[in-house]
Amino acid sequence: MLDSRIYRGSRASSSSSSIETLATSAMASGTVPSSHPDWANLLGEVLTLIAKRLSAVDYCSFSAVCTSWASIASPENCMPRPLRRSQPYLLFSGDGAGDCEQSDFCTLFDFQDNSFIKIHPLPEIRGKWIVGSQFGWVTVIDELGNPGLLNPFNRSRIELPSIRPYPYADPVDDSEGSRISHDDGDQCYTKIQGGLAVGIRKLVLSSNPTHGDFAAVAIGRRGDLMFARSGEEKWNLLYADTRRPMADVIYRDGKFLALTIFGKIYAFDLHCPFSPLRKSLFAKSRGGYSATRYLVDSSGVLLHVFRKSVFVEEKSTDQTNLFEISSLDPETGTWIPVRSLGDRSLFIGSWCSVSLSAKGMSGLEENRVYFTDDFWDILTAEKGFERDIGIFDLSSQSFKNCYPPELRLTWPPPIWITPPHI
Repeated sequence: MLDSRIYRGSRASSSSSSIETLATSAMASGTVPSSHPDWANLLGEVLTLIAKRLSAVDYCSFSAVCTSWASIASPENCMPRPLRRSQPYLLFSGDGAGDCEQSDFCTLFDFQDNSFIKIHPLPEIRGKWIVGSQFGWVTVIDELGNPGLLNPFNRSRIELPSIRPYPYADPVDDSEGSRISHDDGDQCYTKIQGGLAVGIRKLVLSSNPTHGDFAAVAIGRRGDLMFARSGEEKWNLLYADTRRPMADVIYRDGKFLALTIFGKIYAFDLHCPFSPLRKSLFAKSRGGYSATRYLVDSSGVLLHVFRKSVFVEEKSTDQTNLFEISSLDPETGTWIPVRSLGDRSLFIGSWCSVSLSAKGMSGLEENRVYFTDDFWDILTAEKGFERDIGIFDLSSQSFKNCYPPELRLTWPPPIWITPPHI
């Protein structure tokens, strides 16, 4: 069942109780008058003790309370830098070094200053595969291929319908009754390296799941689409033409827009009782056949991003070598080549792609495409392939790395994530 109830990890409440204890002790000792507490003038030692017990997101809120609290949460005070809520980070399992699929914690990499931020122990991520990220939540897949939502910043969880009633796939068990794959009569959703049965490639949400009322649309392993609304107990098949599989899906203006690998766009309105399929009036987007296409809503303008790759023999894998971007003309329904993004930059990959303005965001370069691995067959086949992650400059048509070379063999591959606004 797509359960809107939120389950929080045990550490989520421990921080708040510690803060209350410290604050109460401060007032009881006379540091702060109990009748009219002056929170802005708590002793620095007390504020430091409080700050060290906070989760990454609570620490970010702590730094925004007032000037005196912000002065505590600063590198000059030997404290970590607060998270930038509007900036995507690379989310690694473990410490981002080597094979970390069995790690109990995650690490954020800040590409702006090449720093690492370790998130509190997160056993819920152990052995999981991440196939989406929105609103500070990630979509995780367990060893049987079942999806769920997890907030790595406060350990909140939201249940999604089991993959068992997958529209056309039957579960396959071994002789001892253990689930080993899902069989759709054409191909099996077998366990990939790392022991995961991945039947979902990407999952996109209509709204912040924290608020309880949302819909989820998932791209299946073969490029089909399925959806589930709040309160529903199973996935519903939305699109099943696997000869023209889907490459990407976004939520925009009350509808889900889905893009095929051939550049066709379809619109789905899940507010309708029977969710009719409607072919978009847009012309076919630029580029030939490609499984790596993206739709991005850039400040009200719909962009199509075509990602090209070339096989690199010495690395035995594909590597991105070009991005072509076009924008939709809403009056004619045609696509216009984009030569420059102005002061904006795009973040794309196996999550819900976004467009951000570089104005006022220190370290973010304008007119760039920040990208992560998204070659699905390679991602799920081998651990040893070098990760295809970097920054593309539209002006010079050049590439550069956005994180240290020693992290390029990480497993599972990292994903973009933006800290939630709370």
